[in-house]
Amino acid sequence: MPRLALIPVALVAALLVLAGCGGSTISAKEKYKQAFAPLSDEIASTGTKVGVAVSGAATKNDAQVAVDFARLADSAATLAGSLVLLDPPGDLAADHASLVRGLRQEAGKLNRIVDAAVSGDAAAAKSATQAMVAAAAAIRD
Repeated sequence: MPRLALIPVALVAALLVLAGCGGSTISAKEKYKQAFAPLSDEIASTGTKVGVAVSGAATKNDAQVAVDFARLADSAATLAGSLVLLDPPGDLAADHASLVRGLRQEAGKLNRIVDAAVSGDAAAAKSATQAMVAAAAAIRD
């Protein structure tokens, strides 16, 4: 086969390769959604665990409450750190930043419960729990 006859074949092959590459491009928004989905599940799970810890705190001693809430505070802080690594698209950037801020605040409120449990201060624990519930409501909004 002469060389000139191979040029159209090569062009068709190149076009097919380029067409195949373009079809698999994932938008920035879709990449964000894919990365966010498992974190969203973890956020919901952590919220459920907080509810269980709050409702079960009365049946535990102060040391057990401190351990439970310390784990939850660590989870909230870790989730905030994981979210910071994501690159949200412009239209989601404000909501994303608000969620990160809310999780950090929640971690701080949970740590206040830990401090109250460690010191055996029931009034401080009640106040910290109320603040934590308010912070959790802000995350949902």
